[in-house]
Amino acid sequence: MEYPKALFSFRTTEVEISSGSKTGNKAPNGTKVSKRRKRKGEPTICGAAVVLSSLLKHRKVSAIVSDSNQVYCEVSHSEGVNAYYYDGTSKLYKRIAHDKPFDSLTPIVLVALNYHETDMFDETRSSFAELADEYSGAKDVRIGTLGYFCDCFYFDSKDYFPDIIVEDELTDPILEQIKQSVRTKNMRLADSACPVNKVFTYIDGSDLDAGKGRAPRPGSTKFYTQCLDEEYVLGYEWTESQQSRIPAIDFLTETFVPNREHEKLTTVAFKRLSTVADRLIDGLNGRKAIGANYLNAILVGKPGTGKTTTVEAMAAALGLPLYTIPLSKFSEEDVFQGMTKVAEGGFRFFETPFLDCFTNGGIAVLEEFNLADPAVMQGAIGQAIVPPFLLLKDGFQEIYRHPLCLVIMTMNTATQGSRVPNEAFTSRAPLVIVMDDPPEDQFIDILKKKGNTAKSSKQIYSAYIKIMKHIKEKAPGCEDLLLSLSLRHCIEALELIRMGFDMKEAIQDTLIGALALKDLDLSRSVYTSVIEPLPDAA
Repeated sequence: MEYPKALFSFRTTEVEISSGSKTGNKAPNGTKVSKRRKRKGEPTICGAAVVLSSLLKHRKVSAIVSDSNQVYCEVSHSEGVNAYYYDGTSKLYKRIAHDKPFDSLTPIVLVALNYHETDMFDETRSSFAELADEYSGAKDVRIGTLGYFCDCFYFDSKDYFPDIIVEDELTDPILEQIKQSVRTKNMRLADSACPVNKVFTYIDGSDLDAGKGRAPRPGSTKFYTQCLDEEYVLGYEWTESQQSRIPAIDFLTETFVPNREHEKLTTVAFKRLSTVADRLIDGLNGRKAIGANYLNAILVGKPGTGKTTTVEAMAAALGLPLYTIPLSKFSEEDVFQGMTKVAEGGFRFFETPFLDCFTNGGIAVLEEFNLADPAVMQGAIGQAIVPPFLLLKDGFQEIYRHPLCLVIMTMNTATQGSRVPNEAFTSRAPLVIVMDDPPEDQFIDILKKKGNTAKSSKQIYSAYIKIMKHIKEKAPGCEDLLLSLSLRHCIEALELIRMGFDMKEAIQDTLIGALALKDLDLSRSVYTSVIEPLPDAA
């Protein structure tokens, strides 16, 4: 192919990280452009934007690079893995399972994002950081931001790359050369600022060294490895009772499948609480120790997307006591302020989990906080989670937030019985992270960690995706039913299969059954159209 002509190929492809945008489209008037652009005009959405979809949205790119701009990368798709090796000069080798538009540009984009010798790609990296920051926690980005990145990437790179010769096959000898380059440290894991995975199919992952003298654990990133090595554990002496609430670090390997949301939450919390811990060591306490370094956050998404599990993994990584507070429409102020109950022939005051956490530190998880009365939430803890950090214990005694107390709230979207959260209250938790279904590889890894085979996990995942696709395409107006389907139903289906039940019957009694709770006729139609034609499990 000729580069950069391929960059602006007329082959139209939708860019998933920016709704309504396709390659070849112009960005809106007034979009910021590269400093290297000589003529006026709006940027064009180019093939590099499709690469960003793989990096930011699907997180399905694995990569290693060298100082001489060699890049080996793998891009995972449901049809298989596409592998590419750019030799740093003029040749691009490939081994593809399925032809995907612009996949072959992946190593070229990675060169730009990992190039540090000069300021040649400074605009590309800067615009990428801006775009990644905007995408963080959102479903898409503004087309203008995407167009700005494409413009910077094009003008940064158009005079750098020669015409690239594409070889048809990434041969075993070349793969062996790449392995040797990794062993001798001539190639390394891609820059941590570039959101790539560290799992490889065509290169044995055990050969990859992140620079610490050891191979990363399977499926790990540098951050995840640091968590397992307890590098994010806060140095604080907890009471014996609180220590019993800290999830074991083994939770991260035995139960949890790493996700981006865990990395965000843990990183933000560690940076803020490390500052607070230093102030405590210096003798400050209370509000002076907290300063502006407190954390209130909201995790929102459909049921079964791993919100609670992610917070538990965060507690394990940070070494923080975990307090889970389930809320409902019957929740009152005493859930937060403590309860006076009749016990042993008299009245007795009982501390609640929230009050214990608020007073002594840890992570307070307010489960499904949108089920509770918004007025109760605002009245009880509206002034407790932000300055002045004041809570009325037992309704009258003033107490203040522990400097190492985090408040994480979870909510399911559009579930029965939920209420619209109070804006005055939710503004006190400005970090709002949306958790959708995990990418395919993570989804399947979660299923496998429950003791299921890779084959059966893939079969159930495929059925799950086909059911959702069928509803979207064949039952317009019924998209809200998709909220009825979750990862939990897939786990339960696999549990039935392990007990000896037929795969289709297992799906009937889980995924299809969940639809039947909302629309019996549609559930029957979905089973007939989607599940019956499936081949029987081997």
